[in-house]
Amino acid sequence: LASDVAAMMHYAQGDVESAARHGRNAVLSDRSAVCSRQFVVARIHLAGILAMSGDLSPACELAREAVSMLLPHDETVHMIDILGLAADIFLRAGDLKSADEILERAHGLAGRVIGMPRGAGRVRLRLGSIAIERGEYQLACELLQGADRQVAPSTRKREHGRILAELALSMRWMGSTD
Repeated sequence: LASDVAAMMHYAQGDVESAARHGRNAVLSDRSAVCSRQFVVARIHLAGILAMSGDLSPACELAREAVSMLLPHDETVHMIDILGLAADIFLRAGDLKSADEILERAHGLAGRVIGMPRGAGRVRLRLGSIAIERGEYQLACELLQGADRQVAPSTRKREHGRILAELALSMRWMGSTD
């Protein structure tokens, strides 16, 4: 746990090399608890760090491993978060098919939860991004408008800004300026 926290702190400070080193230590130190929640989180965090530094092949491999370690009895919001992060990594790598498959799984999980879990807006945002990449602008607008309704701008400003930017992009590509 300490190595994973250190990895994320170094990453937040822009020290990607130290973040990756601590992330690798976190993954290696928790080998005894192969399917523990923390092991899955450490794996997806390291995958994200590697993806952001451009090391996409090992990032995708780690993301696949993290997703494969999710268990049916895991907390739904935890699973949605892991799936969403994995999808981001596949999007960054240009693997739309894998990102789409993972997000569909996350979307299905979000539908099983009463109310709106915090990750549901992020899932719709990522599905909208994939739809834009495919040229499915109407679908993207629908998904992004749903994400906009689920993400409170006052609490998630950066995410809400990304939703609005993606929505504007999809509307622009459809020829709408509303």
